[in-house]
Amino acid sequence: MLQCGSMVNARLEAISRRLPAETLRPPLAADARRTEERPRPGPPVEKPAEGAPLRGQPTSAGSKGETWAKVVGRKKARKAVKKAAAAARVPGRTAKAAAQPAQQTTRGGRKGPKIRAPRSEAVTLTLQPGAAERGVTYQSVIAEAKAKIKLPDLGLESVTLRQAATGARLFKVPGAVSDSAKKADALAAKIREVLNPEDVRVSRPMKTAELRIAGLDDSVTTEEVVAAAARSGECPPDNVRAGDIRADASGLGVVWIRCPVASAKKIAESGRLLIGWVAARVKLLQPRALQCFRCLEKGHVRAKCTAEIDRSDLCYRCGQPGHKATQCSAALNCSLCSAAGKPAGHKVGGGACGAPATNKAQTRRKRTRRGALSLPGKPRHPRRTVAEGMDCQ
Repeated sequence: MLQCGSMVNARLEAISRRLPAETLRPPLAADARRTEERPRPGPPVEKPAEGAPLRGQPTSAGSKGETWAKVVGRKKARKAVKKAAAAARVPGRTAKAAAQPAQQTTRGGRKGPKIRAPRSEAVTLTLQPGAAERGVTYQSVIAEAKAKIKLPDLGLESVTLRQAATGARLFKVPGAVSDSAKKADALAAKIREVLNPEDVRVSRPMKTAELRIAGLDDSVTTEEVVAAAARSGECPPDNVRAGDIRADASGLGVVWIRCPVASAKKIAESGRLLIGWVAARVKLLQPRALQCFRCLEKGHVRAKCTAEIDRSDLCYRCGQPGHKATQCSAALNCSLCSAAGKPAGHKVGGGACGAPATNKAQTRRKRTRRGALSLPGKPRHPRRTVAEGMDCQ
């Protein structure tokens, strides 16, 4: 047995001489986990001599001039490369990044509504009630303004014309926000000078957003809320509108305010609004859908309403006439869903409201799907003509 053991040892020693030199690798995360784990009982291990490198540990880099790099996963490496590229490309917050819509993150991690600052300013011309009966039209009004006002005198080359949802004529003044606002104010002031105020109303609309201010104490007034919002949003107090302060489910005061988009963006990013002693909570609200105040349906406004039913005197909460929703304590009843035969246990325009929007685009799509507006000579159904389709409708 001793002779066999010595022969085996001699063979193993000869094999070890032919093996290549040992290649060391840098430490991995698995090595750190193994060292943290409790060592299992096993045979005693001989302690290496002092100064000798341990297996799996890097030797001094100065002996061979080699350096060691930390090994990371693929996902972490991609994230690090993206962060480094973004930092090298954009060292600070640029104007393009500031123009991107701001999002407010809720507690559940969901992203809130987006708000985008306007890229231009606007001036609107709206005919006064009764002006059409006197023969005043938008054509005559704009022609008179063009004859008396020269845009180069105001620092403008041209403007863009749009038709508002109410039918008014909207002139968009392009350019930077600060520069375009001054030019739009000058244009509006000049138009007011040359046109008759009894025929046309000149206004300077601005894009606004709504905020919900919650956690108010009992002594807070609406004037204090407006002053605090104007101070935090850096806008004039006349541009901030606030509703009535009411008590929410917690018993504290809550109020809705409306202010310009740029001011709402600043207030929403802070998340808090200091009003008196209290730092009230701020929440950016979703933009409201276009709704008619005459028929209460969505998709159009009162000026373009063609509905036969007038619901302007009905309560938004219970659907009964004679009072407003702020004074109503009756059970919820949506007049739109009730007329459509749908569940109506909610207020008009609420999140559970299933009343469809009635605008021209949807009506046109419905008729096209049913074959009522097919092209002449090309009916959708081979056995039904356009006239038959209209009769069926």
